[in-house]
Amino acid sequence: MSKDLKRILIESTLNKTIKDAKESPRRTLRNLIDMGLIFSKGQHQKDFLNSARALLQNEDSQYYKLAEDIFFHVNENFLFRFGINLGYNGCVKGADRIREKEREKEISIPWSLSIIIDDEKLKKQPQIYQKIIEEGMGLGIYVYRLFLIGGDPERVIGLMERYPDCAFAVFLEHTVITDRFIRRMTELGIALTSVCADEKTENICRKFREAGLLFAVCCRYQEREKERLLSEQWFAEVTRYSPHFVFLYPDASCSSQARNEIYRRILEERRNQKQPFLCMDLIRDFCEIDQMISAHTSILGFHRDGSPWTYNAMKFPENYNIFEESLEEILKKTAL
Repeated sequence: MSKDLKRILIESTLNKTIKDAKESPRRTLRNLIDMGLIFSKGQHQKDFLNSARALLQNEDSQYYKLAEDIFFHVNENFLFRFGINLGYNGCVKGADRIREKEREKEISIPWSLSIIIDDEKLKKQPQIYQKIIEEGMGLGIYVYRLFLIGGDPERVIGLMERYPDCAFAVFLEHTVITDRFIRRMTELGIALTSVCADEKTENICRKFREAGLLFAVCCRYQEREKERLLSEQWFAEVTRYSPHFVFLYPDASCSSQARNEIYRRILEERRNQKQPFLCMDLIRDFCEIDQMISAHTSILGFHRDGSPWTYNAMKFPENYNIFEESLEEILKKTAL
């Protein structure tokens, strides 16, 4: 089956699935997993989808409530575009290109890239970030996580608009989220929006929901917060925001023991299916996804100053910088 024909088939199936979802969201969710099994190639992907299908044998699973929330409240055009970019471009077309480029260039290529945006640099030199994404797409990377701490989030929209075939997750912290930003994100339709939990979160999430956005709440935790995050109460409290996803990730100062304990708690929460959202570790779970695509367990990202980092915290020489070198050159020097 040619790639173009495969895309047409996936688009047709996804479009019908979204339209049928309001009549039977439970059956639709199961059908989506079955469709994923049909088009998945790697054993890791099949194992993941089979595990998801097994979870849904629980008729009381809160993931059914999550599916109903997504199908009834997220904009249909948004679901279709984001679904195609993530599911087809990211996991089928992109995955094929990643494996091809890995063989051709003898390098390891991550499924997604994380980029901490420097707002001033994006304002004055947007081509720097455009170059990273364009080089990534050339290697088969269609999924990007963009982090903005402070600054103008609408500038990030301007960056994403240039790449309508990519799927983005935008993580915002200490930024002003306006009605205009929310409207533009809905129109863009290719990015999940994540905000940090604070006193403004409930009102912002309500607006996201009214606009038909797919959204998440993110929490960067420190060692002293471990006991709070391990409690049932914390997970129950997050439900007041009605997020589709909850992302947790550790501060750099956190011990390995704290990280492991909280990750085990995340896995337990997913197995128990008590909350109507999907909880994920922003590093370790994406590392698992990367392994499903390219069989290389790692996450590659870039700090605000352009220096690289990986999940295994490998050390780079001081002159390694994505603003000065190509993505391929950095991958050649990186044992992912």
